[in-house]
Amino acid sequence: FGRLARLFDLILAPPVLNDHYSSAQGAAAVRRFLALARETASRGHLVAMAPEGREGPLGALTSLPPGAGRFLLLLARAGLPFLPAAISEDPPGQLVVRFGPVFPLAQPPQVGKAVADDWAAGQVMGRLASLLPEELWGIYRPLQSVQTG
Repeated sequence: FGRLARLFDLILAPPVLNDHYSSAQGAAAVRRFLALARETASRGHLVAMAPEGREGPLGALTSLPPGAGRFLLLLARAGLPFLPAAISEDPPGQLVVRFGPVFPLAQPPQVGKAVADDWAAGQVMGRLASLLPEELWGIYRPLQSVQTG
């Protein structure tokens, strides 16, 4: 990722939700990322992130850390749309990037705070899974995870 970051002038940030961070450090990282995202989006640029922050078995998608879905909802409430992009080797040895349609992440009224984290995670990760070969879906099934409310 370091070479890719230099090539495309990307800013790499440490994982926001990680066992190595205290809650104060995590909150500060969330505030920094949110400010960066708002500033960058206001100039028409993209902000990229890997919401799960880690790779699952055999490269498959894995569950998001607790609170990541709520973080995605914070980004959405800041007015940021989501453009899903998934990277895989398909066929092996050939890097493929697939993009899905831009979508807003809007929590429906019937989704309460208690399940909002899981709901948002399912919405985003289901869309990412739909762009990957089936063996990389991991715990996310695109047609089951992505629901309009």
